Amino acid sequence: MKNEIKISVIVPIYNVETYVKDCLESIINQPFKDIEIICIDDCSTDNSMVVVESFAKKDSRIKILKHKENRGQSAARNTGMEIASGKYIAFIDSDDTIERDYFINLYEAAEKSGADVTECGYKMVSKNKPVSCHSFHNGIYYNFDNILPRIKKCFVWIRLWRSDFLKKNSLQFYNGIYFEDILFVIQAAYYAKSWNIISYVGYNYRIVPTSSINDPKKRDKRDNDLFIVLENLYSFAKKVGIIKDNVKNKQDIFYKFLYQNCVSKNKVLDNHCYQTYLKIFGKNPALIKLRRKVFIQRYFRLSLKKKKIVLFGFNLWK
Repeated sequence: MKNEIKISVIVPIYNVETYVKDCLESIINQPFKDIEIICIDDCSTDNSMVVVESFAKKDSRIKILKHKENRGQSAARNTGMEIASGKYIAFIDSDDTIERDYFINLYEAAEKSGADVTECGYKMVSKNKPVSCHSFHNGIYYNFDNILPRIKKCFVWIRLWRSDFLKKNSLQFYNGIYFEDILFVIQAAYYAKSWNIISYVGYNYRIVPTSSINDPKKRDKRDNDLFIVLENLYSFAKKVGIIKDNVKNKQDIFYKFLYQNCVSKNKVLDNHCYQTYLKIFGKNPALIKLRRKVFIQRYFRLSLKKKKIVLFGFNLWK
């Protein structure tokens, strides 16, 4: 009798021939064996699938799905979710790796807590060397008001998701945009009854300078996609009742979270992102105050030369 599949691992594949071997090795070498590995070929034009198919011949847990046309990472994840049969779902990007005890730690924490979502910390890796480490305090949180402020990063790949929770709430990724994780994670936070955070650091995010998210030529698309994300979140917040006069505390938590995660991060010299935010949410005095606070905190960390540049070119106070 076959072992029950406890975790469905979804791995979108698109032009990652340089990295996908490391990714798959880190997954199949886990001592936690009760998994299925769903690889979705999003019409790669390099030898990525040659690598994947060679692994599939040796490991029957690997399932390969193929898109007829390139549809993007969101669509690939959605395709994987459609056939996933595990109790939990994990999303792994095909240029990243996981630590050897990744699944054991997340699965045991999820089972012990009974949480809809269990998350861990991660490392940023460049040239196979860690450049930063991000860990979070242990805790189990209940209800949207308590869950959302504890979410420090809107990455789906540092989390283990209960399959029945995702299906019950019809959670899927918005196709064809950057920042799709933000939409997914915030909507999940609203629907989740409990959210488990553990201090364990198990995911290795590879910094790839040539990736599309770092391509300056795609700046306009990223800006437009951010607008789409904020617009959809605003519509969602209105639909479920987050944005109402009689729930000001919940509304303030929501606004603050979006500002800190969608607007202020790495945007000290970039006013465009904030203007995008204002188009959606209006010139809320509390948000302007928050923006100034963030700016001041970052300003005093800059060198004297950079401070002069900022003061000369930044029109924060207008």
